[in-house]
Amino acid sequence: MVLACAAFLLVACTPEDLQSMLPMIQSATVGGDVFMIEDNVVISDDVRGDLFVYSDSVTVDGNVQGSMFAYGKQVQINGTVDGNVTVAGREVILGPT
Repeated sequence: MVLACAAFLLVACTPEDLQSMLPMIQSATVGGDVFMIEDNVVISDDVRGDLFVYSDSVTVDGNVQGSMFAYGKQVQINGTVDGNVTVAGREVILGPT
């Protein structure tokens, strides 16, 4: 149900519309799911749930304890993802971890 709602929102709204609805997350460990829509997203800390990202550039340096769903021109994963990884991107880079 959550994925269906998220997919509907992404199709029905522009990124600018969704950006105004979502809270800004700076740098901290997050105890639940994270939904981010920004120009450039860098995840440097722990996410204790699932990560949903829509961005031009996505970099994950931290640890995602759930699954990761990312859409971007460039998606780079340097950290760890405990769950499944679903990525749509022009350039996908898997780092050393």
